[in-house]
Amino acid sequence: MAFSISHLEGAEPTIQYLIDMENKEYKNQIRAGVKPKQSSKPSALKVYNHDSDDEENDLLGAYVCITPKNDKKAASKLQHRTPDVTKTTTTFTPDSYSPLTTTKRSRVAESVKSGNVVYTFGNFMASANESRDHQQVTVKIAELKDGTQWINKDSKYMMISAQDDGQLISERIFNIGKEITKKILSAEGKTEELMLSHCDVMSHETVRCLGRIFCGGRGDKLDQKSAYFIGFDENKLRIVQLDFSKLKPSVQVFPGEVCIISGTNPRGKIFYVTEIHSERMLENSSPSTSLTSPLHLMIASGPFTADDNLLFEYLEKLLVNCQNNQPDVLILTGAFLPMKSQLIFDVATELDEHFQKILAGISERVGENTKVVIVSSSDDINSSACFPTHPYKVNKIRPFPNIFMAPDPSIIDINGVQIGITSVDITQQLADAEFCVNAGADKTRRYINYLFHQMSFYPLFPPKIPTDIRLLHENGAINKIPNILVVPSDMKFYMRDFNNCLCVNPGRVMKDGLEGTIARLVIKPTDESTKAANSWISGQIIYI
Repeated sequence: MAFSISHLEGAEPTIQYLIDMENKEYKNQIRAGVKPKQSSKPSALKVYNHDSDDEENDLLGAYVCITPKNDKKAASKLQHRTPDVTKTTTTFTPDSYSPLTTTKRSRVAESVKSGNVVYTFGNFMASANESRDHQQVTVKIAELKDGTQWINKDSKYMMISAQDDGQLISERIFNIGKEITKKILSAEGKTEELMLSHCDVMSHETVRCLGRIFCGGRGDKLDQKSAYFIGFDENKLRIVQLDFSKLKPSVQVFPGEVCIISGTNPRGKIFYVTEIHSERMLENSSPSTSLTSPLHLMIASGPFTADDNLLFEYLEKLLVNCQNNQPDVLILTGAFLPMKSQLIFDVATELDEHFQKILAGISERVGENTKVVIVSSSDDINSSACFPTHPYKVNKIRPFPNIFMAPDPSIIDINGVQIGITSVDITQQLADAEFCVNAGADKTRRYINYLFHQMSFYPLFPPKIPTDIRLLHENGAINKIPNILVVPSDMKFYMRDFNNCLCVNPGRVMKDGLEGTIARLVIKPTDESTKAANSWISGQIIYI
């Protein structure tokens, strides 16, 4: 157009004018000493060669893109860049989601990993082979009635004053202290009451004090300088700094731990600890005597999709594994729609509507013979962002008879087998907060014992996640040790017997952008005399 205006007085372009423009511009470059650049890279402008006697088309093809109508091999750049949506989307992908930005992650030995066993507890293969042809078990799932109650839709958050919160905390310290006192008296062979003193009273003699550990430093990590002790007193706040230099042979404490400490306080400000009592006498749940045939469980923990897409490919693979093994019960812990995923906020579909789609897909894929227990998570965008967390809402118009919704945390009864479940990564939070010296290499046992002896699914205080003190006091207690405890974590997976309770960390279904792990259990019929978990429960942790 510029050449036409300056040289041809705005005449319409023709073939001859294009030839004249090319010759003139080429001569000008030769005079200026500029050689035409020849790039080794293919031109971004695609020129298609085709047989034609039309000279005009041959000449115009050098300047513009002429797409042959019948050339099926030709494809535009957009077609090459856009993935095939019908092949990349899954049953659980939002309807309004288009995976144009999906990145392909590199997978190392994916085919070798899939189905590989990475952890075995008990004689799983023998138990699985014995019950391979077993008849389908009639599964009954219910809330455990052990003195605690579940959080439900009628439970309200933050509906309590700070003074009432303080009374609940004092009540918790008193109750745990009473249980610790029973063990101390039993170990010492005494029957009278244990004499306790206030922690801030000056004393050169060894005294015992009841209270709670807390972190007085700026961070959340407890250490020698930030370890303080709040003494139990309903009328006055009593705080002293702790000195563990005289405590032998080991130290293991965390913020929020209720304990009875022994030691001296010469000046009333620093308590020199010589002994810490934090364990109580544990009471275990009896093994199930109502089982008539082996009960097969599968346990998986979210996230179920990658951070950079909403394809839910890992949930798809999990359900394929479930269809192949056909467990009696599938236990799933969230999050399903994690708040940290920014893609969720860009989806036009209603989140509740999409979650119902996920539930419908799970219900349909597992079949009628498999019951599904879904435990909520405060990390889910469609749940209450507070702990304890309400069960997920289910559409009343279209209920799912094979899906059982449970709050976080909860203790459920499956045919007499008591299973405690939480979605919060409490073991990792305890690992980040505790202070320990010469406490031994078995960290997992130590973290689980914190939960058992502190009688709570979440003993940390102050909590690292939004927590309602009243609801945690009412709904998050562990008064009696369950048969199985499910504690998902980002830490390494495990399946171990602690205090005759099988504690399971199934790992994550998606780990670092790749396929993760799930757990499988076989629970055999037994009698009440059975103690060790490996005598009636066996399991494996495998890659999906």
